[in-house]
Amino acid sequence: MPKMGAYCATKAAVNAYAEVLQNEIRDTGVRVHLVCPPAVDTPLMEQTLNTDSPGSIKEAREKGRLAQPDKIIDAIEKGVARNRDIIYPGPAKWLYRWRTLAPGLWWKTVMNFEK
Repeated sequence: MPKMGAYCATKAAVNAYAEVLQNEIRDTGVRVHLVCPPAVDTPLMEQTLNTDSPGSIKEAREKGRLAQPDKIIDAIEKGVARNRDIIYPGPAKWLYRWRTLAPGLWWKTVMNFEK
C-alpha cells in the first residue's frame, strides 16, 4: 500500500517467518496460525487515519468497509478450529487472490485512491 512501506515490509517478514515456523515445527504437535486480516476498525486504524494515510483506507472508513473486530475474531476462531495454517478473515482471501492473480489491476486500483 502506498505510504505504508515499512508496515507492509514488516508484515511480509512476519508472514514468511510464520510459514517457515509452521513447517519446521509441524511434527511437534505445536500449531502456528498466520492471520491475514483486511483493514480492521481498531485504534491503530484511527492512528493511521490521523497521519498521511493511504487513500484506500480513508475511502474504506468513509464507506463503512473497515472490518469489525468481533467478526474478525469469530473468523480467527473458526480458522483455528479447522486447523488452518493461514486464516483470511472477512474479505481478506478475496483481496489476497485479486492481488496475486492480477497485480497490475490491483496496483492500478489502489493507486487510483491516491489521486
